[in-house]
Amino acid sequence: MPVPAGATTGNVVVTVGGTASNGVSFAVISSTPTINYATGFAPGGMVLLGSAKLNGTVLELTDGGKNEAAAAWYSVPANIQAFTSDFTFQLSSGTNTADGFTFTMQGNNTTEIGQLGGALGYGTNTSGVAGIPNSVAVKFDLYSNNGEGPNSTGLYLSGVSPTTPAVTLVGSPINLHSGDPFHVHLAYDGTNLTLTITDNTTNGTFTQVWPVNIVGTVGGSVAYVGFTAGTGGLSAVQNIQNWTFASTTSTGPSITSLSPTVGPVGTSVTITGTNFGASQGTSTVTFNGTTATPTSWTATSIAVPVPAGATTGNVVVTVSGVASNGTSFTVN
Repeated sequence: MPVPAGATTGNVVVTVGGTASNGVSFAVISSTPTINYATGFAPGGMVLLGSAKLNGTVLELTDGGKNEAAAAWYSVPANIQAFTSDFTFQLSSGTNTADGFTFTMQGNNTTEIGQLGGALGYGTNTSGVAGIPNSVAVKFDLYSNNGEGPNSTGLYLSGVSPTTPAVTLVGSPINLHSGDPFHVHLAYDGTNLTLTITDNTTNGTFTQVWPVNIVGTVGGSVAYVGFTAGTGGLSAVQNIQNWTFASTTSTGPSITSLSPTVGPVGTSVTITGTNFGASQGTSTVTFNGTTATPTSWTATSIAVPVPAGATTGNVVVTVSGVASNGTSFTVN
């Protein structure tokens, strides 16, 4: 049974013949319908673990060191019932590079990180140390740890070792060791996840379709979305250059722009977007987690001063428990 639109945290009750059951508490997690790093990453929106860091506007998962594990999660869960996601990545060139990275959705929290090496910062390692549960991952693999080959992709569930079974890219137009930038398009319709990889230099493409129940695997209609990576005895620089994610089922709020995007406490900021609601009611605006007090509110525009105590990070509008995408604002 899906959680209905508009639901809030509280008790779940079953009523039969007019008699209500006891109530069992259920927490409804606010989610974002979109993630927008189309022109590169900005501080404040991602939770970075292990070797992950921002290098300018690039999300650098591993930096060329050995025995690294990385994870980077968007700080607000996303609606994963149906979605599209696009990102561009670039990996170290050469044959002696390892191990690879994943695009992952998980229903736990933003502190999750898997094992290093061939586990790609996602899965269980050869010693049996567990990976990330309640998760779905698509890998981009540089090294053959368990017969998967040195150039492969694959779909993995619930933190298993992301080695085999795998889908080889050998013989396709995609060579992950080329050093070329690659564009990835993922589309999920609730039943099938379609992956398309395009080499931005040669325009060669590869497509793979997997039937998968993402909602059932992660344990809900929302999940934390991001990337993991690993190195072992060999290493690589593994960069995500840009990323967007859009739920195709959500009707929640969405921010398209802020004006201005930089200012001190007290600066009046105009938030432009959609689905804010005709009036504020119980809806909120936060600056990197600090609640603000809007001075005007319409369905497409909010005027709000930067609140005392605010720090640089994402502005988020939450309507009926559903959070918008985060848009970066710099407090100076």
